[in-house]
Amino acid sequence: MGEILIQRDEQNRISGLTVRAVCPESEATVSTRHFLQATATSMDEYLRLNPQLSMGQEMHLGIDRSTPSLNREIDAILATLLIGFRLLEQEYPDELSIHDEAVSVGV
Repeated sequence: MGEILIQRDEQNRISGLTVRAVCPESEATVSTRHFLQATATSMDEYLRLNPQLSMGQEMHLGIDRSTPSLNREIDAILATLLIGFRLLEQEYPDELSIHDEAVSVGV
């Protein structure tokens, strides 16, 4: 079973996502890969951010939150992504699970 780990900061904002796929060719994994690519492209082209995206057996999307004025837009894009992931989880309950985890950010 693949899993999606949602990393959240102390303000409960998504700061990153990690996808661990057991079966890289499953429909849930392929859809997840497309969702991550679409999200990174939207952040890059629309918001002019440069999200960190790695696509391998373990996929990761890192979000740059250094421009607070874009938080609302970033949150909207990531909320849409999370809704898509939840729909995938409902459609493929044996292939995908989603977990939230808090990430402490040191200042």
